[in-house]
Amino acid sequence: MLRLGIVGSGGMGSSHAHGTNLAAPRCSLAWVADVDGARAGQLADEVGCRAITDWTAGLDDVDAVTICTPHHLHAPQTIAALRAGKHVMVEKPMAMNEAECREMIRVADECDRRLMVAYTMRFRPAPARLKELLVEGSYGPPFKVSAWTQGFLDPAGRIRHWAARRDQLGGGVLFSHGCHYIDLIQWYLDSLPTKVAMVGTRRGTDWLEGEGTAHAVLEFPDGVLASYDCSWGMRHAVLDGIHIHCPEALLVSNYTTIDVVRGREREEIFPPPGPGETPPGWATLGEINHFLDCIERGQTPLTDGREGLKSLQTIWQLYEQSGWDGR
Repeated sequence: MLRLGIVGSGGMGSSHAHGTNLAAPRCSLAWVADVDGARAGQLADEVGCRAITDWTAGLDDVDAVTICTPHHLHAPQTIAALRAGKHVMVEKPMAMNEAECREMIRVADECDRRLMVAYTMRFRPAPARLKELLVEGSYGPPFKVSAWTQGFLDPAGRIRHWAARRDQLGGGVLFSHGCHYIDLIQWYLDSLPTKVAMVGTRRGTDWLEGEGTAHAVLEFPDGVLASYDCSWGMRHAVLDGIHIHCPEALLVSNYTTIDVVRGREREEIFPPPGPGETPPGWATLGEINHFLDCIERGQTPLTDGREGLKSLQTIWQLYEQSGWDGR
């Protein structure tokens, strides 16, 4: 049985801890670590494991670690864990810059350890089924993809939070949250963009140093277009999901369901989860099981370091092309 440790006991640390328990008995959770001992202790009580404040002190007790800390800590913590002989799943975004990402990849190769980036959306049931439908090709090749994540982060308590600081977040909403959906778009289209453009603003999210609202436009080979609209400042919004336009139908998903639209007809082909099917940790269970599979079989994760870097390269190109500097 593989033994795992979780570094960071915030929102994603909690999700990974509960998800690891859901993956039992093929794995066990040895500990959760956080510099805030009280917070680590609270999560440890919830999931039934040990709480520690120094994650490196627990490395001898685990086979793998999941890094769920502020973004600027991802690279040094991942590299330290890999060099200690542990497999690593690191939360997105992978690291703060390309040099850090490439060093993480190099060390993983050197140590012959699995390195996986936690792009959880790829492993949730509806988005994964949507990819299968595109590969099957029943609706024809996509020619336009539109995606939205219009949400609101309450600024209360975040003014001096690490997520407000560009030197710790790595950018703004497009980098921190949007990397999930740029990754999905590129995965669905099975290619990288040839042209990109974006606009961003801090209006409505003055507590952030980076952009709190952004709109990106991407052109892919053969004239395929995509757009992505994201925000942390929208208290009142109705758009959250993805539309994939194909010659034979429009595929619509809110990441838990899938509908097929033809003219005025709309058919649900992937229903929402039923009662009791979304316990705490369900959102990370798919990626945890994939991580365990890769460790047990010596396989390369679907979202390994090289794959995890691709969406960040697109976002850095978007920042560069737009001249966006956070002001």
